[in-house]
Amino acid sequence: MYAGDEGAEADENSTALQSALKGDVPLAAAVAYMVFVLLYFPCIATFVAIKNETGKWRWALLCCLYTMLVAWLFGFAAYRLFLSF
Repeated sequence: MYAGDEGAEADENSTALQSALKGDVPLAAAVAYMVFVLLYFPCIATFVAIKNETGKWRWALLCCLYTMLVAWLFGFAAYRLFLSF
């Protein structure tokens, strides 16, 4: 995809970016964030479906709070588990 020396520069820049990110974010925080996002994000589509089925935003907001709490608890558990690594 890259021709000549331009490819080498792109590789060096991505390596520098990866090194900078790796130094700033601890493993436990990265895993906790991934667990939270993976559990919470798929549930966003259900809020509209719940609102459309019940006709009230109250149940959709209750579902939002519940799924956020569950995702936070699992993220916190992952954070505490990965602190030892």
